[in-house]
Amino acid sequence: MFQILPSHVVKAIVKHVAGSTRLEYDGVDSYSQEWLRLQVSLLWPESLEEFEPPVRRLVKEIELVVCEAEIYNGDTLEQILREKYRDLQLPLAQRIRIIFTGNGKYNDKDEINVDEAESNVSAFLQWIRQLAPKLTEIDLSAPFSTGRAYQRLDQHYGGLVKRLLQLTRHVTFSENERCMTNMLQLDGIRDLVHLRYGIYGDSEKFVQLTRRCALTLQSLDIGSPNAVDISGIVRDAEGNYAVYPHLLTLKLNLYVRWYSRQPCAFAGAVPFPNLRHISIIRIYPFDDDILFRGSAATLESLQVELSGALVGVIKQYSVFACDSHPKLRYVDYWISKFELLPRHFTDWATVAQFLLSMTSRATVIQIRGDPINIAYSPSFLLLCNYTHIQRLYLQYVVPSLWDVIALIKSLPLLSDLQTCTSHLAPLPVGVTDEKLLEHVLSNYYPMGQRFRCWHIAFYEEYNFKEIARCVLLLALVCPNFTYAAVDKYHRKEFMATMKASIESPEFIRHAPRLRCLLFSQE
Repeated sequence: MFQILPSHVVKAIVKHVAGSTRLEYDGVDSYSQEWLRLQVSLLWPESLEEFEPPVRRLVKEIELVVCEAEIYNGDTLEQILREKYRDLQLPLAQRIRIIFTGNGKYNDKDEINVDEAESNVSAFLQWIRQLAPKLTEIDLSAPFSTGRAYQRLDQHYGGLVKRLLQLTRHVTFSENERCMTNMLQLDGIRDLVHLRYGIYGDSEKFVQLTRRCALTLQSLDIGSPNAVDISGIVRDAEGNYAVYPHLLTLKLNLYVRWYSRQPCAFAGAVPFPNLRHISIIRIYPFDDDILFRGSAATLESLQVELSGALVGVIKQYSVFACDSHPKLRYVDYWISKFELLPRHFTDWATVAQFLLSMTSRATVIQIRGDPINIAYSPSFLLLCNYTHIQRLYLQYVVPSLWDVIALIKSLPLLSDLQTCTSHLAPLPVGVTDEKLLEHVLSNYYPMGQRFRCWHIAFYEEYNFKEIARCVLLLALVCPNFTYAAVDKYHRKEFMATMKASIESPEFIRHAPRLRCLLFSQE
């Protein structure tokens, strides 16, 4: 199950896979659980020999690299007809990413024949319909480097984008500057179901597009490295509030806070009444709880970076007070030394109290952040009544074996734990190294009946032999613990150390139980 398969074996498997949820085959000696992706460059055509018809029936995602000028002048279509793409059909492909390269021109004079260009665009769109008859999502991308390359084509380029968007209601705009500017000048774009974009310039055009799609959007993802005002997605300049009745997923990834806001501008508004998934990374862009209102009964997952602004809002408005979110099961906290203000957190006991105030019903919790800020003992979690936790991920935490044991004992449903490397120090009072195995077995067996997997990340200094010893001791007291997950860069050496430890005098009599922790790397 955990072996790396040769590419010819993967190909043989792929041909017979039916009903797979996610699959990727990239033609090298590795595989991962992602949709099979077919990358096609119409500037430098590549062979499709690796993708025989049985494989093509599994393709779910297509990436097209094209020059917009050569779509207009017909060169792209000519290459399609000349190469192996003419009759290509990927019947299950649902997503297309089109990357406009901008490294060509319409003709020597760069003068466009409008009728000819429209005909070529129509033929290109017809080929896309043939290529992916079940297309549901399109991602349009134009690299920054092409930002001013085709000013003469801009007036026609918007027409190409408009027609591409008519193919689907799920749209992503990525890596766009010029491309995005032209798209958002098209007032006819509306009623999208999925919208994802990054703001690198004027935010108003993005805000207007979002508001036009308010009644139909189910997923909204906004990112920006700049200080942008996105308040318009909630209320326009005339004071009219927008409501997103069908929006289920809201993701914000804003790196710079917009400071010129009125703190009480959105009192009483409930723009997002049915959110199930909220993700707020880096900066919380408002001064009140407007993003959380109305979704207490529906929210299922929460991913937040605990900035000072967000912590203040959550406390001030008691957003998660009194176990108010009964469906919230997945929580992902990012703790950053750059974003947290000292007045909010003075010690880790305060952190524990704050996390407890947010939710105690979560089954999956991740706590991530800067190494300098969270390289602490995970014992603070013992203060929390998170008795429902099944999977717990603690980034940059380097626990002792005794910390891990305490966590497992206090969390009866825990099945999956992720930490950094472990250690044995300090040993319990009165216990010598020679008596350690006897002490662990006599004091802790059995425990953690549901515990199965320990993901171990390697950070800073580590000792393979001591980590292996921690794993083996834990396996002897947790009957169902059978998998110590280690990244591929350290796995071979770690497994060799594990094997040697199992065969050592300390563990040899328990070898039949412990050998299940080993797996081949060949």
